[in-house]
Formats: sequence, structure tokens, C-alpha cells
Amino acid sequence: MTGRTHVGMGIIACAAVQSAVPRVLNLSNRLPLLPIAVGSLLPDVDCPTSTAGKAIPGSRLGRVGRVVVGALLLALGLLACSESAATLSRQGTARPALVICAVAVGIVLTGLLDHRGFTHSLLGIAAAVGLAEYFLPARWQCVGFCYGLHILADALTPAGVPLLWPLNKRFGFGLVRTGSTGYGLLSFAVWIMAIAAVLKKGVAFV
Repeated sequence: MTGRTHVGMGIIACAAVQSAVPRVLNLSNRLPLLPIAVGSLLPDVDCPTSTAGKAIPGSRLGRVGRVVVGALLLALGLLACSESAATLSRQGTARPALVICAVAVGIVLTGLLDHRGFTHSLLGIAAAVGLAEYFLPARWQCVGFCYGLHILADALTPAGVPLLWPLNKRFGFGLVRTGSTGYGLLSFAVWIMAIAAVLKKGVAFV
């Protein structure tokens, strides 16, 4: 499915949860566009041509560019970790350094792994929730929810998703084929509903 469709589904689902049980996703009266977009698009970060993939440094040079950029960032993160460890009084710098290392490893992985691999698994969801809890602590539930919704939507396609990665078993229902007439109608309906939800609820950045 395309990024636009995933974001539309995220908007609709969050609007529904906001109306039914707002405390579950810790949502206010308005729909938080940034957490919804991040969670909805992040699983496709392993595809250099996707909306999320294009935001990864080095993507213009393909997978090799990602590996090189990720390796350089990892070296920077490890250097920061060693410096903070050498000076115990600077413990406040340790956590950001570890985050840099984690992000760097993620960039390298997106350069090494195939599309719909690690990022479309339960391990991918756990990693995304961990990063969201650090970078968007007030909205990590929303990011995790939209991330999981993306994987569920991709499970509707014939290719399925490797929920138990690194195991090769793929889970899919084969109900929707991207590019088909049925998918076009589904995408159109999703965005009509998403626009209606935005007009009704209103939006906020975070």
C-alpha cells in the first residue's frame, strides 16, 4: 500500500479510538498529525523510494549509501559513548549517545535488509515504540498504534508480512492488491473518511 493510504488509515483509526476510548492512546481533542504520520510511514523506512525511506540519509545512493552513513553515525555514537563513560560526571550525555547508536544501527539495517522484513515484524514494532517513547514520550502510544495498523494493512496484501522475523514465515490474507481497481477504490474511500475525520476533530502537530 502507498504511504498516503497508510496515513489515511491512521487518521481514521485514531479518530475512532479518540471518540471511543481516548485514554488508550493518550489523545487530546485534536488529531496529532506528526505521531500519526510517523507511525503510519515508519515501517516502510526499509524501502529507499518510500516517503519514509527518502528521509534516511544516504538513500539517494541506494542501500550502499545508507550503510555508509549508518556506519559513520555509529562510529560517532560509539565515540560519544566512550567519552561519557570515561567521565562519570557526564552521565547525562550517555543516553543521547546510545540513541545515536541505536538509530545508526537502524540505518545500517535498512540498507542491508529487504523491504517488508524486520520493520514489518513484532521486533520492528518494539523498536519503534522504544524510539517513540524517547523522542515523543507523550505520543508513543499513538506512534505504536499506527505502526501496528500499517503492518496489519500490509497483511491484507498477497505478499503478507514477516511478523516473526527473522523466521521466514509470512502472514497475509491476500485480500487487497496494490494497483488494482479494488485498491484504488479502497484508497479513495480511506481519504474521504480521513478528510471527514480531520474536519470533525481538528488537528494538532503533536
